[in-house]
Amino acid sequence: ISPDEKIMATSGENGVVRLWQTSGAAFGPSQIADLPGAVKSSVFSPDTGKLIVTVTGEFSTAHVFDPSTGNPLQHFSVGDDLMIGSVTPPFQSPQLATGIDVVTVTQTQLQGWSTDSVRILSGHTQPITTLFADPERPHHLFSGSLDGTIRRWNLDSGQSVQQFNHGGPVTAIAVSPDGQQLASSSENHTAKLFRINGQLIKEMRGDLRLKVDLLRTTQQQSSATARVTVAKRRVDEAEKDLPKKTEAEKTLSENLAKANQDVAEKQSTLDKAMAEKITAEKAAIDASSLAKAALLEKEQAERLAQKSADALKTAKAVLAQLQLAMRDQPENPQLMELADKAEQDVTARQAESQQLAAAITTPTQNSVKRVAEANAAAQKVNDGQKPFNEAATALKTAQGSQNLLSQQARNSNWPRTSSLSATLLWSELRQRKPKRTKPSLRHPKRSRIPNNRFARSPSRPTGRSSRQQAILRTSIHGTVRQGKRWQRLGDTP
Repeated sequence: ISPDEKIMATSGENGVVRLWQTSGAAFGPSQIADLPGAVKSSVFSPDTGKLIVTVTGEFSTAHVFDPSTGNPLQHFSVGDDLMIGSVTPPFQSPQLATGIDVVTVTQTQLQGWSTDSVRILSGHTQPITTLFADPERPHHLFSGSLDGTIRRWNLDSGQSVQQFNHGGPVTAIAVSPDGQQLASSSENHTAKLFRINGQLIKEMRGDLRLKVDLLRTTQQQSSATARVTVAKRRVDEAEKDLPKKTEAEKTLSENLAKANQDVAEKQSTLDKAMAEKITAEKAAIDASSLAKAALLEKEQAERLAQKSADALKTAKAVLAQLQLAMRDQPENPQLMELADKAEQDVTARQAESQQLAAAITTPTQNSVKRVAEANAAAQKVNDGQKPFNEAATALKTAQGSQNLLSQQARNSNWPRTSSLSATLLWSELRQRKPKRTKPSLRHPKRSRIPNNRFARSPSRPTGRSSRQQAILRTSIHGTVRQGKRWQRLGDTP
């Protein structure tokens, strides 16, 4: 309650102080708002009736207000210490000629503050950035503000007596020692020199580089505007063609899906034919190896039988000669002994020859069987070559159709939009820098020849490994691979 018991002040944590008449009627300034935190206390000074408000927030402060107008007169800061409240002593401080004493109470200390009379100079609409005293008129002060004006104040009356317009946010001011000229600078890169009566003497603008940048920016804006016009025209054309292109794209997508499915089916058929072909060729190689082994076994048996027959023939010739000699000397004991040994040798040779001749039958039958199996396997390989070739040709045709549809899909990659989207504008308006290409290290006459000119196409599989091809091209007993056909050979080597 004020000393004259006519005004009552209430406050709270919402940072607002409300003023009331003790009679219940409304008071002039009904409230004081925009305080920087919660209000801890509000008290009237007993001597002057000024309102002291203590606020706790990021920083604890005490504020002095004129209750009749609600204008702030002064404030004190106690730092980050927690403000508890403030009191006004009921006595006049001997060190203060005018005003009041304020004592702030925090958690750790009491602080006494001396208040002097304060004059508020109001007129600028934005923050003040610079002050300069008038060297010729001690009670005059110049101020510069971000509102683009410079004001001269009469400190005795608190009124603005003169105003200079810089034309941009003022950052600094200076007055000549004789007080006849005033200079100011602004954030718009200009400096101005005024006579003290407000007449502009000279204006200094920024450097040439800013002008060049401004001209370049203007040209870029004009170019961008032209590109925007072109982009809008293209978007309008695209919107008109949207239904047709949508239908065409749908048809193309369906055809491409069918082509992909066809390629997958053809690839599966080719893989199956290739697996069967490889299996048949492996069986043919194995059968050819077995036939070759059987023929070698038959040759070995025949060589042994022939050798035994030759030995029997020799033994019989020796026996015949001994028998002729015994006719001339029938009583010769040595000839008789030799003739007995020759007869025994012929008998042994006959038995061995008969045994070896009988042993030829099994290898001969086995070789005939293995050769027949090898020829059958070779015929199976020859029969499987046609389905494989047909599957490879069908796959190549399907892949050609797929590549053609994929190329058409890539070529029809137009913007899918029905309005002027930001993505299309950005793609149209951005400046594309030319790509730097590295010089080719190839010979100029050879640079047009692709490196894989003579390479085998990956879409034409051979169906067999290099080892299988080498084995199949080698002559074997029973089968031989010549070109692309399997030919049947005789049963004998």
